[in-house]
Amino acid sequence: MMNKFNFTKLILILVFTLFFLVSCSKSHEKYIGYWKLDSTNNLEAIEITKKNNTYILSDNIIKEKSKSFVLEKSGDQLSVNNGITTINLKLANDSTLLIADKKYIKISTTEVDKIKANLNKKAHSWLTCDKNTIITLNSKSTEICIPKITLQRQMKD
Repeated sequence: MMNKFNFTKLILILVFTLFFLVSCSKSHEKYIGYWKLDSTNNLEAIEITKKNNTYILSDNIIKEKSKSFVLEKSGDQLSVNNGITTINLKLANDSTLLIADKKYIKISTTEVDKIKANLNKKAHSWLTCDKNTIITLNSKSTEICIPKITLQRQMKD
């Protein structure tokens, strides 16, 4: 009789432990995805992924040079250690992420692709040629396009 009671008790403890572990890991799952800085003129975005049981933050994903940081689990929050201090990542709701004094809004993969395409289009838009910029070098009509360069200065608000 005593053995049966201990076995039942052990199963209950295992079930509750498993339930606790699953519920804790699901709270971190909400962090996974793309997040854009909540600012109209800033194209800063980050991505949080999960590989095995490790969460990784990749910053500056819109540009080509991105850095990755391993995130630490602290309760239902994630945090990053920058070498000086630990910075907590706080979910205000399912679509708002707070990191230090920055506010990020969750965005889809499609939105990230659109931002990258627009940025790429803007980067190449100053390299345009028209009929006035083509030069004939010799009698064989070798043509060279000299790009029309337009410089714009952005004014800060």
